[in-house]
Amino acid sequence: MKTKAILGIIVVVVVVASAITYISWSTQPVERAEVKFMWNWLVSSPTAAYLYIPIEKGYYEEEGLDVIMTGGRGVATTTAALEANEVDIACPSAITTVLATERGYDIIMVAQRERDGGHGIIYRKDKGISEIKDLEGKAISGATGSAEANLFPGWAAINGIDPATVTIREVDPAMRIPILVAGDVDAMFGPGSYVPQIRASAGLDIGFWNYADTGLQLYGNGYAARSTYIEENPDVVRRFLRAHLRGIKYALENPEEAMQAFYKHVPEANPGDNEQQHQVNLAQADYYLGLFYDDVTAEKGLGWADEAPWQNVFEYTAGLYDLDIDFSPSDVYTNEFLPEGVAY
Repeated sequence: MKTKAILGIIVVVVVVASAITYISWSTQPVERAEVKFMWNWLVSSPTAAYLYIPIEKGYYEEEGLDVIMTGGRGVATTTAALEANEVDIACPSAITTVLATERGYDIIMVAQRERDGGHGIIYRKDKGISEIKDLEGKAISGATGSAEANLFPGWAAINGIDPATVTIREVDPAMRIPILVAGDVDAMFGPGSYVPQIRASAGLDIGFWNYADTGLQLYGNGYAARSTYIEENPDVVRRFLRAHLRGIKYALENPEEAMQAFYKHVPEANPGDNEQQHQVNLAQADYYLGLFYDDVTAEKGLGWADEAPWQNVFEYTAGLYDLDIDFSPSDVYTNEFLPEGVAY
C-alpha cells in the first residue's frame, strides 16, 4: 500500500514537472530582433495603409520584432538597397530580382505579394488617345527606375507600337501627376491606384491600360532578402512574414480600420471632414490590395508563388534585356518561410 502511494506521488511529480517544462518552453519569449524593412514606394501614400496594421495591432510586437520601415522610390531603389546591404527585407519586383541575381547579387524572393503589378499607363482622352497605337508620337511622364517605365518597351512591342516613337520624360515621382494634369504630357506611367485621385482632383477624362490586361501578365513586387541574411536569420524572416501577411489579411477584411491606422501614422494625409478625399483614399488602397490575392492565394495563402509565373518572368526578362540566364526560378524564390492561416 505504501509502495503504491509512493509510486503515485512519483507519477504526479513527473506529470507536473513535464507540464511545467512544456509551459516554460511554449511561452519562452523569442529573442528580439531588429528588421530594417523598405517598402517599394512612399509610405505616405494611401496605398501603404495596410503597412500600419501590423504596428497598430501589435503583430510585430507579438513576434518580438522592432521593424524600422522606410519607403523607396521604385523597385530600382529597393533592389539597390538590398544589394548594398542597407536594409534586411525590401520589396523589389520579380524582374528586378532576376536582374540582381544576373548581376551576381544573391537575392531571394521570400513572398510574392502582387499577383500582377497593376502597372500601366494612365492617359488623357482629350489628347487624341483612345487606342494603344495612339501613343505613338505622344509624351509620357515617368519616374526613373519605376516598374512601369522598365516594362514599357516589352509591352509596346507586344501591342505593336514602336517605343522609339514615344517621348519619355523622366521626372521626380511627385511630378508625374501634376504635369499630366497641366497638359505638358499626354500620358503617364503609373499604377491604376492613381486613377481615382486624378479623376477626383482634376476632373479629367482619363483612361488606364493595365499591362496585365493588355498582353503582359507578370508577377509584380514581393518581399526579398539577401541569401546570407536568410541563412543567418531564418526565424526572423518567418516571424516578419507571419506578422506582415497577417496584417495584409486584416487590412483586406477591414479597409476602413487600415485607413484610420494610416491617418494616425501619417496625419498630414488625413483629409479630415473631406469625405470625398477619404473615399478616394479608400479606392486607391482597395485597388492596390486587390493585386495581392487570386485563386492561388485563396488555396495556399498570401505570398505564395508558383513556378510557371516565375518562368514567364524569366523568359520576358531574358528577351527584354537580351540575357542568357543560367539560373532557374527556384534559385530566386522560395515558399519555405510563408506562414499558415493567411489564405485569402
